[in-house]
Amino acid sequence: LMKSDSSLLQFLNDMEAFGLTVVEGAPIAGTEGLRAVTDLCNRVAFPMETNYGTTFTVKSKLNPSNLAYTPARLGLHVDLPFYKDPPGIQLLHCLAQSNNITGGENFFSDGFHAANLLKVANSDAYKMLTTRLVDFYDYELITWLTSTCSADSGLTSDGEYEMICYNNQVRDTYLNMPADQVQLFYDALKAFDTLLHGEQCSVSTKLKEGDIVTFDNRRVLHGRNSYTVHGTAERHLEGAYLRWDEVYSRIRRLEESVRSRQP
Repeated sequence: LMKSDSSLLQFLNDMEAFGLTVVEGAPIAGTEGLRAVTDLCNRVAFPMETNYGTTFTVKSKLNPSNLAYTPARLGLHVDLPFYKDPPGIQLLHCLAQSNNITGGENFFSDGFHAANLLKVANSDAYKMLTTRLVDFYDYELITWLTSTCSADSGLTSDGEYEMICYNNQVRDTYLNMPADQVQLFYDALKAFDTLLHGEQCSVSTKLKEGDIVTFDNRRVLHGRNSYTVHGTAERHLEGAYLRWDEVYSRIRRLEESVRSRQP
């Protein structure tokens, strides 16, 4: 993957088509391990810098500012919905997850497929989630970011989705809508959430050390079961983001490169 253009092209095409891939066997030791997710980003284009930095570390820690930095369960969500232009792709590299950790399975769900199912099964709920605006926020030590979007956000002129905007962990507690619409909104959100967790949309896996799971942050929602650490074991993931614009550019150049070498 790091040396073969054809392998990289296949990886990126799979990402575009399926929204979820897992790279196995990445380095986990020392500086090479810590840099592996950045190196993969640089092999494609370059990582997207956010208020969390160029990369971010997912570990349990004291006085956490985010639910991800605890052993608690993380519900299905997309990252950074409080950005006007959220990251297109997320990468999570598993550096440490020993057999002395109970739980911690990652789960993923195809939000576009769930939205299509909702549209057929419950058109009123679908209309509610595609027309009502919801506020999201992130309050860090030095930043306070806010944004507003609908749960199924950005329908294009041909009815395709541009992104799913759903993250209850950072959804504002205040709903800017008439009081008689609030219960209907929560009912619609429950219907969507049920589909997201259903077998037709979701998969679950426990990452192994050296795995880099890569997924479309505008389509595929991700979450994590709670976990318990026994003894001195540690769960450690390093994350990064890519923009789809740079990825599409890389795909076009790789297609040119691969074609030029064909007989």
